[in-house]
This record gives sequence, C-alpha cells and structure tokens, in this order.
Amino acid sequence: GRAGTAMAAGDAPLRERLRSAAGDRPRILALVREAEKSLQDDLPAVSDVYTHAVDVYGEAKGTQDFDYRDLCVKRLRALCRLSPAEAREFHNKLRTCSAGRADARMYEARAAMEERLGDVAKAAKMLQEGVRVGAGPSHVLSRALQRLEAQRPEGDSADSP
Repeated sequence: GRAGTAMAAGDAPLRERLRSAAGDRPRILALVREAEKSLQDDLPAVSDVYTHAVDVYGEAKGTQDFDYRDLCVKRLRALCRLSPAEAREFHNKLRTCSAGRADARMYEARAAMEERLGDVAKAAKMLQEGVRVGAGPSHVLSRALQRLEAQRPEGDSADSP
C-alpha cells in the first residue's frame, strides 16, 4: 500500500541504519526517536519507520517488553489512520503473541478505528476481548466500553453471546 512507498528517498539512510541496527534494541529505539522528530509532520513516513523498526526489533522478550509494546502501539495507531486493512492485519498478528495481548492500548486503538469507520459492534467486541485476555491497564478498556455503551440505542447490547 501507500505506507510502504511513502518513505522519501532522503530517508533511505534511516531505513539502512535501522536494518544495520537489527538486534541492537537501544539503537533501534534511538533511530525511531530521531525519525519521530525529523518526520513528525509526515505520518506515512513515520509509519514506514515504525514498520521497519518492528521488523528489525525481533520477537518481544515476554509481556514486560515495554519497548516492543510501545513500538507496536505506535505502528498500530499510525496504520489505523493510514490503512485500516493493514491495521487489522497487524493487530490480528499481535493478538497471537502474549506481548500483543497484554497491552490495552492496542485494543483501544483498534476499537477507536472500528468506531470511526462506523462499526460500533466490532469496536465493543475488540474492547471486550482486551478485558477478557487481561490486557492492561484495564481502566483504559472499561472507560472506552462505557463510552461506547452510552452511545448505543436502547436494547442494542454487545454483551449478548
């Protein structure tokens, strides 16, 4: 899609530097911070950096790998704005690993996107799944669920099995 080709030619060195930093997590995170500063007004380019950074970062070191979780949340939020199909695909992949299921922000970002696209039931389902799998902090999900429930017409409940 568009996000894959968005990185300007001038940013190719950054992509190369990310690739050469594979396995060096502090270096990857420093490069991401650098890109966020220099590309802050170019969401497709920043999204591309997040995509490459997640790829070279490797597997999460368990549910407490907060750097990995932060990177994935940033990538998911960017994709939610740029490409809902890619966002769903990435989130579905994250839901298969413990670090992806542990972070409430991922479910919240996906739910916000689904709601923005008009699928309130899907949004509620995502939030409820996050609660069910114990994603934290749980208040993020319960607050979003309460807000969604308050918008629902009477008699239309997402709680029914």
